[in-house]
Amino acid sequence: MPRRKILRLAYILPALHSGVCLTSYIGLIFPKLQYLGIIFTFVLIADLPISLVTYFAVWKYGLFAATWTVVVGAMWWYVIGRLAECIVERIKEPQGKSTRRAFLP
Repeated sequence: MPRRKILRLAYILPALHSGVCLTSYIGLIFPKLQYLGIIFTFVLIADLPISLVTYFAVWKYGLFAATWTVVVGAMWWYVIGRLAECIVERIKEPQGKSTRRAFLP
């Protein structure tokens, strides 16, 4: 029986990532808030497997690197959230009552 989840981890993590990225870019619009730009450094560290492209592309293609971090980083956090949900569901599932097959035929 499917359960309805109002707040799913797979949606919260990408929304949080996008919100932090947009917050760090507020300094471009409002000069008095330039100090918020340091937040993007922590976003790059948190997105490390995905942000490697950003590290190499930022010197020549700045807009592409920033767009890559926001868009692909959000997708990366969606995948992480989905995997976390699957792991939690497997842990909550009773031992002998598997509702899903490990491998589809």
